[in-house]
Amino acid sequence: MKTKVIKKFDKRVFADVSKLLDAWWKGKHQLQMADFRNVLKHDYLICIFDGKKVVAIATLVPVRKLSNLRGSIEHVIVDKDYRGKGLGKTIMQYALRLAKKLKIQSVFLTCDPKNTVANKLYKKMGFKLENIHFYNKKLK
Repeated sequence: MKTKVIKKFDKRVFADVSKLLDAWWKGKHQLQMADFRNVLKHDYLICIFDGKKVVAIATLVPVRKLSNLRGSIEHVIVDKDYRGKGLGKTIMQYALRLAKKLKIQSVFLTCDPKNTVANKLYKKMGFKLENIHFYNKKLK
């Protein structure tokens, strides 16, 4: 298995990432090519490959603030057939090393409280659960 950051558009990678996101979103949202290209241009799409197939993804998003450079880790998804093999930990470690290299001072992420496996991993990796209110407003 190979882990790398994708910066150039590739139809096969787009198709594999779309499938992972479709399963994660349970068919309620479809990845748009423009959104995919934007991530490749402005953020860091990290993929784990089994041969030519993308089997795990994560996105590192630099967040520039007046106080410092932070990062958000988004869409940590492992293909259901590859779960339990440590790929979540592998991709998170890669994302954290990349964040350090980019001089990001801290990273944050969100996780569904019901996702016990992911929550356990994040705590094990040193993430602290913050007691904050998270607000969201749809603009469409």
